[in-house]
Amino acid sequence: LDNSLLPIVAIVGMYSLKRPKRFVEKIVKINSGRGLSAREKRASVILNDFKRDSERILKETRKLARDQLDTSILKSKRSKRMVADLREGIKENKSIAKIKKDMVSKYNNLSNVERTLDTELHSQGEFVRLKHSQALGYTHKVWNTQRDSKVRNTKFHTNVENKRVPIDSDFRQAGLKASQPGDVRLPPSDRIRCRCYLTFE
Repeated sequence: LDNSLLPIVAIVGMYSLKRPKRFVEKIVKINSGRGLSAREKRASVILNDFKRDSERILKETRKLARDQLDTSILKSKRSKRMVADLREGIKENKSIAKIKKDMVSKYNNLSNVERTLDTELHSQGEFVRLKHSQALGYTHKVWNTQRDSKVRNTKFHTNVENKRVPIDSDFRQAGLKASQPGDVRLPPSDRIRCRCYLTFE
């Protein structure tokens, strides 16, 4: 294992990735540095050391993530304004809870707001993980589902499970292609609230 990945392995060991929204909320809180528990303070030290040691990679990855979110805003029809509001909230360093509260107040539709947040945060998380793993020299990626009864039964999802491809290639099935879970090129049936994740080799 590349030593530069050890801080990430430590954080993932402390906080589960199985609930992406909760994981993001935890990382946002840790980054804020306010009201941290002893465990969160330990995680904060790990993250700060990692950010210092990986500054160039993180800067490039943030730019790519912003570009990806811009593309999502352009492609999304139903949630276009919500995605734009999400981006604005992130830019203003609001917590996920605050962004959600503001969006629910604005749109008066909790389920649509939650669906948009779940989809976009997970997509962004997987995109950033992919770009960072590329920068660290990994050569292949594997598409993983949660392997439970909630996994959607679409031709794309069914056929990409456990598929291994070069890290800079797309997963291709059923006439669709995606670089990572939540890719904006996927149709809503394969993108909205996707819980899949990549592993790297």
